[in-house]
Amino acid sequence: MKSPEYVSLLGYHLIPSVHYFFPESDGIFQDDNARTHRAHIVGNWFQDHESSFEHLIWPPQSLDLSPIENLSDVLERALRDDTNLPPSIEDLGSKLMLLWPKIYVQKSYKLIESMPKIMCAVIRAKASPTKF
Repeated sequence: MKSPEYVSLLGYHLIPSVHYFFPESDGIFQDDNARTHRAHIVGNWFQDHESSFEHLIWPPQSLDLSPIENLSDVLERALRDDTNLPPSIEDLGSKLMLLWPKIYVQKSYKLIESMPKIMCAVIRAKASPTKF
């Protein structure tokens, strides 16, 4: 994905989601250091929308502790565990759209609630590898 596409995605999906879930503008958004996420056009977009939510800057060379990584793993496992694999890209998209809400509701809160425990382990390990 190129930076202009990412900016479009943020505007189309992030802003409505933030307004829905965080009407007091107290939401927090975190991304990683992917080249697309660090482009000037993206930085400018976040500056233009800084009143809508807090944007956490992901430090360079950081551990990958993002809960979304775990959610995507869970989604992939759910897809692989299903005996009826989708025969086409369109069917795959439909299947993912059905699985995602179930997985998101079940797992996202648990993953987010586990973050303090994970962060304590990282701090104790002085950023060395942990079991997480």
